[in-house]
Amino acid sequence: MPQEFDKFWSDEQQKAFNELVKDEKLSSNKTQKLIEDYLFAEREPLRDEVLDL
Repeated sequence: MPQEFDKFWSDEQQKAFNELVKDEKLSSNKTQKLIEDYLFAEREPLRDEVLDL
């Protein structure tokens, strides 16, 4: 059962990400990299990095 929830949660996160990228007309690759840097390196994005999306 926990695996099913993990899959559901992962799918929902991907849907939300795709919707954000589409709605805000962002670069998918740059946005993914920015999020990964924030989550894994605990580094807040710089203003220029956000504007570059």
